[in-house]
Amino acid sequence: MDNGTLSIDLTGGRAGRRVKARTSPCIQCGAYSYVILLEQELTQYQAGTFVQDAFPNLTPAERDLILLGLHVECGEKMSAWWRDHQ
Repeated sequence: MDNGTLSIDLTGGRAGRRVKARTSPCIQCGAYSYVILLEQELTQYQAGTFVQDAFPNLTPAERDLILLGLHVECGEKMSAWWRDHQ
């Protein structure tokens, strides 16, 4: 399944199961990442719940990975570039 942001691989058959989701490509380096999410939280996100509310146990960096595909290292490189070019 592809919701435009995450490519989902459902495994298991019970409520509360975990899913492996492929992120969109990183906006800096173009690489894909994979995250393991609770299916219930993913369903809430896909239904329009804000990412911080759908995934309350994830860090802001993990939520950025879901939203943008942005790796922490790539975000740091982008921030450094902007600081150097202002």
